[in-house]
Amino acid sequence: MPATNRPRQLALLLMVAGIALLAAMVLLLISSGPAETPAAVLAPGEAARVELAEAKTAYDTGSALFIDVRDADAYAVGHVPGALNIPLAEIAARLVELDPAAPVITYCT
Repeated sequence: MPATNRPRQLALLLMVAGIALLAAMVLLLISSGPAETPAAVLAPGEAARVELAEAKTAYDTGSALFIDVRDADAYAVGHVPGALNIPLAEIAARLVELDPAAPVITYCT
């Protein structure tokens, strides 16, 4: 083989190897099934949203504490039965009143 063809052959070999590697990666991704949807990325201080059906189930089963964050007057007019009233401005100061292990759903935020 002439020495002038070796760089071309090496380039061709590298290109074929790269294509084979790319094809293997695609096959691996396809065979691994659909990726899980990543959890929502929340900004600092932002709470995850709860769908209405999920909140209703939590209420029906008693598996979450509901907190109405409106002022006392609005709470007195009407609220979810059993919900605590902790106005939003007081949440940080009153966290000690809550069980840290209990799921909490706030509403009227």
